[in-house]
Amino acid sequence: MKITKNGKDFKNYTNEDGAINIKENGVILDCGSYSIINCSSENIINCGSYNIIDCDSYSIINCSSDNIINCGSDNIINCGSYITIDCGSYNTIDCCSYSIINCGSYSIINCDSDNTIKSKGERNVVIRRDVFEIIELKKGQTIKLNGNGIKGYKVIEDKDEEIEEAIKFLEDKGIVKNGKIIIKK
Repeated sequence: MKITKNGKDFKNYTNEDGAINIKENGVILDCGSYSIINCSSENIINCGSYNIIDCDSYSIINCSSDNIINCGSDNIINCGSYITIDCGSYNTIDCCSYSIINCGSYSIINCDSDNTIKSKGERNVVIRRDVFEIIELKKGQTIKLNGNGIKGYKVIEDKDEEIEEAIKFLEDKGIVKNGKIIIKK
């Protein structure tokens, strides 16, 4: 793992659980897989798979698959598949398939098929790359995108059923067990 600030190596902040806690702004973090990352604003985070990322606003997050991302506003998030994203407003989110995305207002979501998206705010737009489709979400609306190459979506009425389906999927992949995320070292 490499942590830098202003082009120089930066002190590695870890707690007893192995989580990285960065309380300073303007940090660039490059890490591999299976990391827990908690940080303040204005950070760049590049990481592999199976990470838990929790950060404030103005962060750029680039990561591979199977990540859980919780962040504030004004973030750019680029991820692979099997991602859970929960964030504030003014975000640009670019992700692949099988992701669960909860976002605030004024977010732009670029994604492939088979994603579940909940709009907590207003003025959110989903841009599907696989079928070149643009969907404007209503405030509080949850949708499930159709499969690859099939335009359209289904409005989800029972969110609990959709969440249970996602948790079962993550359990089948060995990422979650008994409702808790498995961190492999």
